Amino acid sequence: MDKSSKGIRGGRRCAVLLNTAALATAAAWSALALASPANAQVFDKHLAMDCPKPYSQQCLGHPGIVVHTNGPLYAKFTADGNPPSCAPGDAAILFNDWPGNHAVVQPGESVELAQNRGDSEDVYVEVQMTGVLGGCNTGAMSGWSGNLHVETDDDAARYVGQPIPLDRPPSKPPYVRQ
Repeated sequence: MDKSSKGIRGGRRCAVLLNTAALATAAAWSALALASPANAQVFDKHLAMDCPKPYSQQCLGHPGIVVHTNGPLYAKFTADGNPPSCAPGDAAILFNDWPGNHAVVQPGESVELAQNRGDSEDVYVEVQMTGVLGGCNTGAMSGWSGNLHVETDDDAARYVGQPIPLDRPPSKPPYVRQ
């Protein structure tokens, strides 16, 4: 073989290696571009609670969902509009049975809660509603419903550290699971 043919072969090897490297790099960047954020989850769930008889303003039970977070957690409950809801209620968002925020909401209104949990954990995000006189509530509540929206990790980080306004100062937790 003459020197020129060795040079061509060496050049081809180099070109093949460069093309392979370029394809591998392009594939890696494509995978990164198409991948969703690793630490981000969004959940939406419609909640409906039938209160047991005899009806009162206390409706036992905390429907919700279990989510996993690596720290930041945001939840928003929006009471169903009128109809089917026709009265205000004191809606509380709880994380693992602990009340974090509550507010009296009219049909269609919301209450929110954001926390940095600090650890990687599963959290039961739940809602409890207590009846409030007004609208069709004349002293007892037969049920309630609404939408629970939950964001974790990167999606929730934009809410953590920003105060969520309370309609009134927090009181002793009246929201005990029974």
